[in-house]
Amino acid sequence: MEAITAPALDGWLEDLTRALPAWQATPTPRRLSYLAQLRKDCYRLASRWAEVCCQIKGVDPKSQLAGEEWALGPLITLRNLRLLEKQIQTPPRQGSRLVRALPGDTWDMVQWPILRGETWSDPNQSKPESVKGKVGLVLGAGNVSSIGATDVLYKMFMEDQVVLLKMNPVHEPLGEVLEEVFDCLIKDGFLRIVRGGPSEGALACRHPQVEALHITGSHHTYDAIRRNLPSPKPITAELGCVSPVIVAPARWSNRQLEYQARHIAGMLTTNAGFNCNAAQVLITSSQWPQRDAFLNALRRALAKVPARPSYYPGSRERHARLVRQNPAAEQLGPPAAEATCWTLVPGVDWEKDPRPLQEEAFCGVLFEVALDVPYNEFLLKAADFANDKIWGNLSCSMILPPEAQRSQPWRRALENLRYGAVGVNIWPGLVFALVNLPWGAYPGNTPDDIQSGNGFVHNTANVEAVQKTVLYAPFYTPIRLPWHAGFTRFGSLARILTDFEYQPSLKSALKAHWEALRGGLGV
Repeated sequence: MEAITAPALDGWLEDLTRALPAWQATPTPRRLSYLAQLRKDCYRLASRWAEVCCQIKGVDPKSQLAGEEWALGPLITLRNLRLLEKQIQTPPRQGSRLVRALPGDTWDMVQWPILRGETWSDPNQSKPESVKGKVGLVLGAGNVSSIGATDVLYKMFMEDQVVLLKMNPVHEPLGEVLEEVFDCLIKDGFLRIVRGGPSEGALACRHPQVEALHITGSHHTYDAIRRNLPSPKPITAELGCVSPVIVAPARWSNRQLEYQARHIAGMLTTNAGFNCNAAQVLITSSQWPQRDAFLNALRRALAKVPARPSYYPGSRERHARLVRQNPAAEQLGPPAAEATCWTLVPGVDWEKDPRPLQEEAFCGVLFEVALDVPYNEFLLKAADFANDKIWGNLSCSMILPPEAQRSQPWRRALENLRYGAVGVNIWPGLVFALVNLPWGAYPGNTPDDIQSGNGFVHNTANVEAVQKTVLYAPFYTPIRLPWHAGFTRFGSLARILTDFEYQPSLKSALKAHWEALRGGLGV
């Protein structure tokens, strides 16, 4: 993997510019053969991919925790490749307000029977500037290793771009693995993977032969890039979010309290908390008699999750600053070397200090805000609060017990939420991971107030005029689910699911369900 220099950049982009007409003219059968080869190479290199990411993040590659790197890297990418084979043969789905996108096929019904996903569209929304058929620059993410890979796949196979992918410095060691995974596209001149820091990335952004940009990162990065462009270029972006979790008050059993506490703990602790969709603000009701019991269950759940190395640059300093700013901060669980403790800040007075609602933490800190509103108004008021008081519009969650679904206008609250991905009784990180559903911010952000970005990726249901996606799950199941804190067999499950996505079969699906059952019961 070569480093960016001005002369090298000129040569790469000249080559990509010449290759663009050939890529646009590539027929569907040839594209399908590329996807088939990519699947083979991705599966062949899956173990090495996961091991490199474990080294980056300080994770034992033989541990169950290593399953995160299998899942966040090769597993998601293989699933994307498998579904793309159907997507590029399917005409865009339009003219419908709501499209069922999960289950997307029979294998989804077998593998994810408890999940249901919808894509909501709005044909009347203004259309963004087209980025199709251009020489594109993708600036890779430093937290989740499949982001760069799946962004490249979307830009190439759905938007007809040829692509220069610049690896994030955090994931730079992964670049050589991705070069092998994408070798069939690289050797035919349609893709180039390179390395470099912020100054080299800025050089690439400003290059006149880069016609479109795609950024995954912070809104500060987006603003800096846009300010320094010599002339405007179309930019799509998936940026951060202060992700809210709306917890509907009702009568919960003790088992339900513990179950949802582990669920929310998983929303915070997965990938050491370095996710743009990690839970950051709990919205509860001050009138809920079980609020204290719920917070205590959450404290217990977080205290049981081992501390993780704070691999992301600046995270320890950010965590220390947030603890200093919030005297009520509770650091839970034993500390560890190179790590920060999971932290809960209950009872935030957001009117006195709105910073917890306006600044993405990105370091394993969870704030709780209690709204003093009657039960029958809670969900509507909480949705308004999330829309109007909390920064960002990428993803949010609604935790809805059956009683709340019967007694409160939850559907209207869901319609009112202005977020690109909404999880109903499920972490919206699964919207990203399943790739059937579009992933991106709620439409309408402007370059001067970009919030969580613009544009969507993934979208293997091929829906046009996307407004938002909604993923549903049961409020309670008898076992822990793989994305819950305390699931014990994620490493082995992620490997089985990787096998399944490469070559789906009933045998591998049953093996995955058996492993999920064992992990959910703590066996």
